[in-house]
Amino acid sequence: MFNVLTELVLTQSISKIKGITPKEIKELPTKRLLDYHRKTHMFYAAAMKRKPPNKPVIGNIIDTHNRFVREMEKRKMKHNTPLEMPN
Repeated sequence: MFNVLTELVLTQSISKIKGITPKEIKELPTKRLLDYHRKTHMFYAAAMKRKPPNKPVIGNIIDTHNRFVREMEKRKMKHNTPLEMPN
């Protein structure tokens, strides 16, 4: 069940990753970049469990995810797991 504590932890975790600058993303080792990318998927899955979904939080997760994906693509990595905003 999605509760207030879960939402607080999720929001704080997203804020930490969201705060990474484009320069820092560019300088990330590939393993760390992929770790952050994976975490955005975990945050997204957790946020989608909330009923109704918190669209501003999910929007932040998607924006952050897309920043990591752009860097992955610059490094010629394939990405097959897009995130979508719920209806």
